[in-house]
Amino acid sequence: MADFSALAHLRQATKSWHQTIDHHPLLSPLVRPGLDLAGYGRALAALHGPISALEQRCLLG
Repeated sequence: MADFSALAHLRQATKSWHQTIDHHPLLSPLVRPGLDLAGYGRALAALHGPISALEQRCLLG
């Protein structure tokens, strides 16, 4: 079972980042109705670089 106080802390700590992502022109369609395949592809392409870099940093420690 999750530690809800830790979860609440994580949500609060990342709230502004999530709001920024929710309003990003390439990523905001992910949280709105009507997302088509092309829009989904653009969002994934926009996320690939940052996520890939983060994964590499996590793997390297």
